[in-house]
Amino acid sequence: MVVKKFKSILYIFLSRNFFLYLIFAGVATLFDWSTFYASVYALGYHYLLGTIFGFLIGSAINFSLNKYLNFKNKYQIIKNQFALFLVVAAVGLTLSLLIMLFFVGFIHINKMVSRIITTGIVLMYNFLGHKYLTFKILK
Repeated sequence: MVVKKFKSILYIFLSRNFFLYLIFAGVATLFDWSTFYASVYALGYHYLLGTIFGFLIGSAINFSLNKYLNFKNKYQIIKNQFALFLVVAAVGLTLSLLIMLFFVGFIHINKMVSRIITTGIVLMYNFLGHKYLTFKILK
């Protein structure tokens, strides 16, 4: 039973969808991190506000790439699907903010290093949420 569960989870993270998600999320993450960096280091905004700005830019890019190129989702009412995408992503953002607060505020890790570590942690939640909610429920 445990081995079977492990194999099914492993299969999900070795799938074509996950591989494409990594690529598209990588592109979105570059925009996210660039926005974060510019907001915090060039414009002087608080690191949590920079995290939100980066999240918004990255989410729009991530949604578009995964909807049309990865999951090839045909659902026509974009505003409903993007709203669901944002709900799933908002939970990811909340996780990101809490992890960032912990790393930067309590452990005192560099802000950009913390952002990179946080992205890796939240990536798996985001993939599963979008695969099984955003792009599966609304087809």
